[in-house]
Order: sequence, then C-alpha cells, then structure tokens
Amino acid sequence: MVVEKIISGSRKVLETTKDILKDKEDSIRVGYPGTNYNLPIIYGLLGRKMESVKDLKELINSLEVKEEPTLENALEDGVITLICAEAIEALKYALEEEPYKPPYTGFIPDEVLRDLGVPLVEGKIPAILVVVGKVGDREKLKKLVEDIQRRNILALFIGEIVEEMISLGMELGLDKLLVPIGRDITSAIHAANLAIRAPLIYGGIEPGRREEIVEYIKNRVPAVVVALGPLDDIALAVGGGCISMGIPVITNNEVPEIKGVLETSDIENIVENALRMKGIEVKVTEYHIPVSVGPMNEGERIRKPDMYLELAGPKSYGCELVLVKKDVEDGVEIVGEDIDNVEEGSTIPFAIVVEVAGKGLEEDIAGVLERRIHEFLNYIEGVMHLNQRDNIWIRISKDAYNKGLRLKHIGEVLRTLFKEHFPIIERCHVKLITDPEKVKETLEMAREI
Repeated sequence: MVVEKIISGSRKVLETTKDILKDKEDSIRVGYPGTNYNLPIIYGLLGRKMESVKDLKELINSLEVKEEPTLENALEDGVITLICAEAIEALKYALEEEPYKPPYTGFIPDEVLRDLGVPLVEGKIPAILVVVGKVGDREKLKKLVEDIQRRNILALFIGEIVEEMISLGMELGLDKLLVPIGRDITSAIHAANLAIRAPLIYGGIEPGRREEIVEYIKNRVPAVVVALGPLDDIALAVGGGCISMGIPVITNNEVPEIKGVLETSDIENIVENALRMKGIEVKVTEYHIPVSVGPMNEGERIRKPDMYLELAGPKSYGCELVLVKKDVEDGVEIVGEDIDNVEEGSTIPFAIVVEVAGKGLEEDIAGVLERRIHEFLNYIEGVMHLNQRDNIWIRISKDAYNKGLRLKHIGEVLRTLFKEHFPIIERCHVKLITDPEKVKETLEMAREI
C-alpha cells in the first residue's frame, strides 16, 4: 500500500510541477540566494545547474514516474518528487520578493551550514531531525520538543507542527536549534538540500556523483526524517525521496518496516528511536533548574534592557578560578547572599571558585579546566559570560530571573558539567561569592597564581 501511495504522490507532484512551469517565461532566472550550489538537490544528484525556467522545463518534462508497484520504483519516484519540489521552491524564489515570511526560514544558506559544521563534527549537535506533519496533542508536543532540546538536536520543522509550537509559546529559531522551515510539504526540500550540501562542502564530492553522495549522507550525515500524524501520498513520496538520498524515516503511522530505513514508533519514544536508527547515543543529563541547559544557548547575548543583574564586569570587579586539591566536598556554596534581594539592573562584585579533586588530577590542569567555565556558563539559558580569570563579566536576563534562576542553580550546573566532561574529577565544590570583601580576597589570590 505504501509503495502505491509513493508512486501516486510522485505522479501528482510531477503533473503539478509541469502545470506550474508551463506558462512561466523561459527567461526567468532561478537559483537560491546564499549558495554556491545553485539548486542543490538537482545539482547534487544530477550534476546539472539550472540557470533559468527553460532549464527547469526541459528537466521536468524529461522525467517519467515508474508505475510498476515495486519498492525500487517507489524510491526512485521519490527522487523525482524531490526534484519537482526543488523546481517549485526555486520558482517561489524567482518570482517572490519574500517567499518565506517569519517565522519560516525557507532555504538555509551555505554560511549557516558551515557554521553548523564544527558542532556537528564535535558532537555538540549529535543529530538533525526533520520533523514533518503535526502532533495534535499539546502534552505530547511538549515532550517531543523537550526530548529534542535535552539532547541538543538540531530540529527542522515542516507543516502544521510549527503553528502548534507557536500556540504553546515555544521560542523558535536557529539559536534555539528549533528551525521552522515552512508550512507546505514542498518546503521539506530545504531540509533535504541542507543534507545534500554536506558531501559537496565537507566531503569534496563532485556534483552528479549520486552514489558517492548518497553513501556519504547515509554514513556521515546524522539526519533522520520524523513523519508525524496523517500522511498523504505526497508526503509519503517526499519520504521515499529522502530514503533514496540515504536519510532514514521514522513515523508514528503504521507502515511496513525496513530496519534502519523505515521504522515506526510511538511518539513518546520517537526521538530516542530516531537516534537509534543512526546508531547515535546521547547521554541526557537531568538539571533540576528552571531554565534550559545546553550548547543551544551558546551565543546568547543579553542587552542592558533585558538584563536583570550584572556580575563583576567593567563597572565592578570579580574573577574566576579553578583549584586542584587533594580532597574537597562535593557541593555548591554561596558566600554572601544569593540574588533574590538584589535590585533589578544592579551590578555587584562576583567571584567563582571551583575546587576539584580526583586521583591523577595534577595542578597544571587547572588552567585548562578554568577556561571551560566560560563555555559551561554560556550553556545556561539567560546567562551571558565574557572573558576569564580577573576580567569576567556576567549578565543574567530578566526572563531567566523571573523563571526562578538563582546562583545556586548556576553552581549546580557548573558542578555537574565539570564532572560530566572530566570523569577524572571525582569531587567538585563550586563556591559562588557575592560578599564584596571575600570577592576582593579571591581576586587578589587569582592575580597571584
């Protein structure tokens, strides 16, 4: 049944694309902005650049859907669906000044993909989920998004699910790793053409070498399509095209399963099962604090109007320090007062002392550990950390404070992350100091080391 539906969907999309193109001027120029790869699906899979509508017409009119209901034909017809979707989307960009309006992003430029390269390689972003369709249940949607965020997954959303997320007040955007691509199913091509540029940019594979490109995507691009809710023929055809490109599909619909390629899952476990299809394991750390924690919060900037409190910085003084000791007591200590009674907009002295102990820990590693304070603090939603040692500057946002974030939570995150990232650390004591005299003493000590 699925095979027949994919073929049917491919046929519909091909006919629709021909109709859309037939009355368009041949001379209209086509190509996405911000890429060296023209129309990446077509250029990548076929090695052909489309310069104009005339080129698109010639290509689309040359395509034929294979009607015999075999899995091989269905998947190949799925590729036709992707090519047609690329043509439809390319025409949007050619004819409309703003084809995608906020919150939708549409095409994702090469520059963004290059910026994502390092965190993907390092594993900070362990996977890319292309989430298509709708959930239809508020609590299940909340859990789905929480499961994605807790694992720091980049999620690209297509369809009604975007409106569902907005109705719940969820913050969307690349900085949150929750990217609303588009509402129409053809906009899914912007997730597919993101994947196909990986072997072209990072693998050095020449456009048109389809088998090598598919092999690279299958083995090197940690992407999975998550198809939710009722799926029509066209959505299934797009899924078939993704499978042909080396991107597996998991759905909460009943489908004939092909292990590692097309699988089913209940929505409660679909994120974990999607990762399993690509052999990805992500350790999820539980933080009992009122804001999110993870690399998705790095790069957050807190401007003065959005700031509840400034710690140290150019208008005050402070420092941060890591000390390797023979023995310390695990825990978090506040020296002075927490920030509950601090007036909004204030700047106060502040110091961080992280004491660590563990078999094999040497004093000369303290500098390496100290530099990680910057990274770990910037993992916390609503916290901005700049500089290091005796020149630190930290801001806490109004939003984070109003959600309940306090210094004790920041200390707990630091303690947890140091022990998680450095298993050699057996015990970690985080001391956060707001007492002005104690901050001065700590600052003098930091400058002497």
